[in-house]
Amino acid sequence: MESLQLFIEQVRIKKKEEEGKEVSEGAYTRENRRKMYLEMGKEREEKERRENPKKFEENEPSPMFLANGEIRQCNEGKYDFLLNEWDDPEMTVFEMKIPKYLNTSLIDVNINPKWVSVRVKGKLTQLRLTEEIAVEKSTTQRSQTTGVLLIKMPKVTPNLILKKQNERMQKEKAQVKPNVIQATNDEETKTAPAPKQSFKDQKVDFDDIPDLE
Repeated sequence: MESLQLFIEQVRIKKKEEEGKEVSEGAYTRENRRKMYLEMGKEREEKERRENPKKFEENEPSPMFLANGEIRQCNEGKYDFLLNEWDDPEMTVFEMKIPKYLNTSLIDVNINPKWVSVRVKGKLTQLRLTEEIAVEKSTTQRSQTTGVLLIKMPKVTPNLILKKQNERMQKEKAQVKPNVIQATNDEETKTAPAPKQSFKDQKVDFDDIPDLE
């Protein structure tokens, strides 16, 4: 009803302007229209506050620390996440599945040398880290297609044990080269067994044979 009255008033003022007649101070000008909309919005908000006060209550954010001062581990929003500290000796990676249509302004990321926390619409997800990370070198990205949040945190001190393990595994993989024969007649490729050696083909290292007594 109010919008209809505003439309009628707007048409009336426009007609007066076209006829060259004066428009009163309280007429439906651009400035008066702006004030009118602000007043209408304020009245609606006050009415809604009276009818539904709980909607406008400001909830305090959940605590990040326990009573003893330790960081609190939690997942209040029940979001799926993955914390990977062991695949890369120099990097800690945290991934969190967030609805892709959720506005990024509703996501708050907090990175600390010993923990990482993410608030999504006020719901806290927070985890401790086993290795100290470099906060200033950490990066935060969010996928536009899936909505997944990705946080990469370089470690202050690379994990040397993990680094050596990875290097050893890579060497072992490089050394394993199975003998493969090409299949014919559209058969699948098969791994060929090691060729058998005859006694004549075998080389004997005489230095390994002990002297006879």
